[in-house]
Amino acid sequence: MNENKIAVIIYKTDETAYESLIKTVNELVIPEDYDLDIIELSNTDYPSKYNGYNKIMRENDSKYKIYLDEGTEIVNKNLIEDLLKLFKSDGTIGIIGVSGAIELSTSGLVMQSAKRCGKMFLGEQKLLSNATDIKGNYQCVESIDPFFIATQYDIPWRDDLFTNGDLFGVSAQCIEFKRRSYASVVIKQDEPYIWNKIPKVVFFADSRENFFNEYSKDIFPAVLILIPTYNRPQYFSIALESVLKQTYKNYDIVISDDSTNDDTEKLIKPYLEKHSNIRYFRHHGFTGNDNWNFLRHYQMIDTKHEYVNWLMDDDFYYPGKLEVMIEMYRNNPNVSLVTSVRHTVDADGKVTGTAGLVLQGNGIIKGSEAGKQLFTKDNFIGEPTTVLIKKSFLRNNDLCWNDDENGFFSIVDVATWLQLLTKGDLLYYQKPLSAFRMHDNRGTTQIDTPLVSLTDWAKLMWNAWNKKQFLTTENDIYEAIIGWLVRASTVLRNAHMQNYKGKEVDELTNVFIETAKSLQNGYKMDYKFKSRGII
Repeated sequence: MNENKIAVIIYKTDETAYESLIKTVNELVIPEDYDLDIIELSNTDYPSKYNGYNKIMRENDSKYKIYLDEGTEIVNKNLIEDLLKLFKSDGTIGIIGVSGAIELSTSGLVMQSAKRCGKMFLGEQKLLSNATDIKGNYQCVESIDPFFIATQYDIPWRDDLFTNGDLFGVSAQCIEFKRRSYASVVIKQDEPYIWNKIPKVVFFADSRENFFNEYSKDIFPAVLILIPTYNRPQYFSIALESVLKQTYKNYDIVISDDSTNDDTEKLIKPYLEKHSNIRYFRHHGFTGNDNWNFLRHYQMIDTKHEYVNWLMDDDFYYPGKLEVMIEMYRNNPNVSLVTSVRHTVDADGKVTGTAGLVLQGNGIIKGSEAGKQLFTKDNFIGEPTTVLIKKSFLRNNDLCWNDDENGFFSIVDVATWLQLLTKGDLLYYQKPLSAFRMHDNRGTTQIDTPLVSLTDWAKLMWNAWNKKQFLTTENDIYEAIIGWLVRASTVLRNAHMQNYKGKEVDELTNVFIETAKSLQNGYKMDYKFKSRGII
């Protein structure tokens, strides 16, 4: 390897653009004792750009290599000297770019990343690109932009994954350097070093898929998907497939099955053979609470995953759910709960409606305000399937709000949303990212479920009032009580119409009476809630 030699490698497809670039390369100041090779890489000579890069890498002994696309021109004539100075200052620097993504977007597109740095001139108008300025001599990044690439080590390009030579190959190269403990950086520039006159951002769907499959675990946070299932193999398979079809690839799936037959166990076997990121547990004799609690405990002891999303076995995700929601979290540090509009579907999967808030754009609501609205608008945030949870915002890594909830099975989702809203704000994505299936065998359609849920809603309401969280004024608690009384009276009436006389009716009736009395006694609640703890 010749340490005093620099190769400039240009991928040529257009003679006019090539000649314009070569003119600026020939004007570069070459430091004393260094040689410069200019290598033309024709698109007619190699199966792909990266295949050509690898051939040149094998045949050329230059230690330093600069990869350029036509349409780019060099503005800084002292570019070589600046690059050599930075490379020699730190042997861990593998790649230098002039702009890039500090944190790569979950779309995989470096130019769409929110956290960017560096600068260049863009387009015929020579507009200055807009990105965060750099303090110090350089900024470490996850990926540089593809328009200018300088290296001081030869690491093969992944021409096995990216035959078309699109931008995912450059991001992949940055990660290949990272795997070998070399950094990708963007150099500090007072004025842009290059002018990208003809910005061409080329990418292909198959390259994107290859990139995610190979590199997601290197750069993106891990997600834990928890699926409790019971005697619904036909719906369960749809739910499971909806995870496997996610555009976001860094996830693991844990399934807890308490079915009374072997249908789901038989169904899952081919998936387990094919997908190493699926874990399946069969529990004979478990109750529904046991099944839920098994996964809840699994979540509590898990330390590998940064995010968790539950998936009810009769619901399903849309393909971009995880990708979109994680990007929302990463780009909005004040947000502690990300949810979305969701579709309601019938037993056959046909969309019957849309549930959720209608906001202007993707709205952010203050956590205190969103929590207060939960007590007057019912659960507008969504069911467990809907919300992606960032685990660092949970209480003891558990689904709860307060220590005394003891499981709080019936509306554990609402209790969790309240906990998350004590940590930050709510972001509401305005396109459906999941579907909530309504059918006769769903647990929420059983007559006792709303009775239990309304009792637990009352407990949450009084916890909020006593702690002065979310419900902080007398007007807040008044509005919450009136809304709760309306919902509770409807549920009690329905139970009466169906001649249901279970103990849940008695308990909700007692809570109803005491809650109504509180309107006249200074909002004091003397009713002692019975514990239905499941842990």
